Amino acid sequence: MRYPNRRRTIAALAGSAVAWRASAQASWPDRPIKLVVPYPPGAALDTVGRVVAKALEARLGQPVVVENRDGAGLQIGTAAVARARPDGNTWLINALDVFTLLPQVSRTQTYAVDKDLAYVARIASVPYAVHVNAGVPARTLPEFIALARQQPGQLRYGSLGAGSLPHVAMEWLADAAGIRLLHVPYRGMAAVTNDLLAGHIDTAIVSPSTMAPHVAAGRARTLALLSDRPSPSWPQIPTTADSGLRGVNAELGIGWVAPAGLPSAIIQRMADALAAVMQQDTVLRQLAERGLDPAYLPAAAFGALVKADTQRWKEVLGRVRITLD
Repeated sequence: MRYPNRRRTIAALAGSAVAWRASAQASWPDRPIKLVVPYPPGAALDTVGRVVAKALEARLGQPVVVENRDGAGLQIGTAAVARARPDGNTWLINALDVFTLLPQVSRTQTYAVDKDLAYVARIASVPYAVHVNAGVPARTLPEFIALARQQPGQLRYGSLGAGSLPHVAMEWLADAAGIRLLHVPYRGMAAVTNDLLAGHIDTAIVSPSTMAPHVAAGRARTLALLSDRPSPSWPQIPTTADSGLRGVNAELGIGWVAPAGLPSAIIQRMADALAAVMQQDTVLRQLAERGLDPAYLPAAAFGALVKADTQRWKEVLGRVRITLD
């Protein structure tokens, strides 16, 4: 019995793989595309995903189907994409801190961001903001800092749990301002917001769009954006830099990623499509209605931003005391 030459077999398999990849790149997209959103329906990032997905359909000529995979601190949906086949049919939209901060504090993460995911583009961002309920006698961040100094460790703030961005960012702000606050962890932003409005906690770091209706109704006040620069969507809100806390920045950045191993040609085509739709008036208007600033970055620049932010959060974690659950 004759056995095929091993080298020829390996070469043939390799050639088949190359041919398949070339064919996939040439025909992509040739079927409906799935966009995984690790948030529940109706969440701000889910809404953004649906707006962009609808605009992409016309650009790519294929349906873009949104699949909500929320739970486990955004890790269920993210892990599903990290394990998906890199064929251009599965994509992920997620908050940037999932790629930069979460890997440094999570004890349950089942994927490696830098090995299992490929960066495609950042599409939007908005700084987080410090809010207080209407019963807190502070109308500016300096007034709140002065109040906290008078009551060390007594003012309570809510977050999404130990190691979440609102937790780390508030501890960073407190460290920079020389104050002590009492941390109260929650399981979701809705619970944080409800308890803030009810007066069970005094302050929280939340996106401005989430709190805008309550601020307008007089039930809460926005003290400052955690940013060195004003936001185009929220020009009326002062920044932490205006209060002397330059460098204390935390944003709700929104990124588009794919499974690692996806051919660069497909990544580039998706990045180009995203760049185009992020210039459409309809998309820009709908993002502005949700308080988001357009902030497109292509793959290489997005990857560099993730690397820089990862290092920044590492330095912050080295300064503040964070106790993980």
